[in-house]
Amino acid sequence: MQSASICNLQAYAICDLQAYAICKHMPYAICKHHMPYAICKHMRSASICDLQAYAICKHMLSASICDLQAYAVCKHMRSASICCLQAYAICKHLRSASICDLQAYVICKHMRSASICHMRSASICDLQAYAVCKHMRSASICSLQAYAVCKHMQSASICDLQAYAICKHMRFASMC
Repeated sequence: MQSASICNLQAYAICDLQAYAICKHMPYAICKHHMPYAICKHMRSASICDLQAYAICKHMLSASICDLQAYAVCKHMRSASICCLQAYAICKHLRSASICDLQAYVICKHMRSASICHMRSASICDLQAYAVCKHMRSASICSLQAYAVCKHMQSASICDLQAYAICKHMRFASMC
């Protein structure tokens, strides 16, 4: 297949300089396996950055694009594994993104040891806690992060509904 030989022999030079054109016409050959990071590095707004993002991070989990384009990934592929694994990176760059609300439970469900699940003082844990429980009140995170929720939103309905959970984990909290 001609597309494969092109990508193998001249991957770096061609992917950086003409990445969008290549992938527009031959998306599978180059976008999934070869130089997807180079593509979006030069054309972050290119449609391929949204549509092929799952493939990019599947092969290059540490690529910066996994952090910066994470919202785009899950916007198109909400069930993609990257939505679970890269959730912290998503909200780090886009705290107001809807995915920060909807995928928060998924983060800890799949990665209970993830820093976000255990960093109670982290800004994301405080600021997004209300949103998490608003969408999934039965989520375990609602019990563990309850103090943070009420610290920032004392009038929030969750403060009434989750009061037992708050005091269970932080008996000396002012709320108790």
